[in-house]
Amino acid sequence: MSATSGYSDRELVMKLQNGSRTAFEIIFNRYREKLLLYSLAIVKTDGDGKDIVQETFIRLWTSRQKLDSGKSLSGYLHTIARNLALNHLKRAGYDQDLRERIWKSIEEVQQRVAAEENLFARESTRLVQEAVAKLP
Repeated sequence: MSATSGYSDRELVMKLQNGSRTAFEIIFNRYREKLLLYSLAIVKTDGDGKDIVQETFIRLWTSRQKLDSGKSLSGYLHTIARNLALNHLKRAGYDQDLRERIWKSIEEVQQRVAAEENLFARESTRLVQEAVAKLP
């Protein structure tokens, strides 16, 4: 953990407003994964989720002087990511290729979940059978 990572969000926003690349890097490292998970929950595709996170941080940097250090940085970043993700989904409604990629991603997740559930059911059955076999 670096010495600068102990800064509060408010301190980081004030430094960011002054153009601190270090503050931006700390914010990026602090929120990147959270924003990716949040974006993926909406858009369902890894590449699109990463693009949304990247655009979120670009917008943070370009609007850094307008930030209010008294407001939640996390909320601000999540609002940007949400709006970008929702705009992405709106475009998907008009873009057949994008719509197909999203459905394919959803189907892959559903198949993975079904396979995991099947494996869990088999393992549970095996454990129950072993337990019953050990009964007197």
